[in-house]
Amino acid sequence: MKYSFRPTLITTLITLIIFSALLNLGFWQLNRAEFKKLLTMQYFVRSQTVITAATLNTKQENLRFFKIQLTGRFDNAHSLFVPNKKAFDVFTPFNIFGATKMILVERGTVSTKDPNTISPIFGEQDIQGILEIAPTALNIAKLSHAVKHDFYPYIVISHDANTLLLNSTSQEHVIYAMEWFGLSLLLLLAFTLSNIRKNNSVLDNDDK
Repeated sequence: MKYSFRPTLITTLITLIIFSALLNLGFWQLNRAEFKKLLTMQYFVRSQTVITAATLNTKQENLRFFKIQLTGRFDNAHSLFVPNKKAFDVFTPFNIFGATKMILVERGTVSTKDPNTISPIFGEQDIQGILEIAPTALNIAKLSHAVKHDFYPYIVISHDANTLLLNSTSQEHVIYAMEWFGLSLLLLLAFTLSNIRKNNSVLDNDDK
């Protein structure tokens, strides 16, 4: 009894499309892994350098991940509550002494959108943290209009590197990539096995 590989045109085309998609997803995850690796390296290098308000005023380059020390006062009346799953991240504007703009400072996470859950901070304050690019959810332009003051396009956060650099590590992306590549191999195996058929018995007799 003989067997032959006889796929149909439709199943071949569908398999090629899915196989290509799985490979693209795998390579996309590998690219994300490399991006996060570079991002982590950038964080550890930049976070060793401390900058001040003077740098914010003069430097036009991307200051993400630099450690910063500032002196000023909190604007407690304009704290923002940004939804984060079942909680709210709280950001309070900080009026920096010697700076031309204000900056948002992360104050922590609360369970309800209630200003009373965050204690006001009065008087002159010295703060230190890491600069991160302000997320679009904060709507800096709208806040600037409400406060009638310009803001730097950053926030000051106190997170360490493990929580700062996104939600997953480069190793996790490599694992995801291997999963996609594994699925592509399983697809090829299933395609091959499902299209191996027995030859017609009449043809077998003719061959004899």
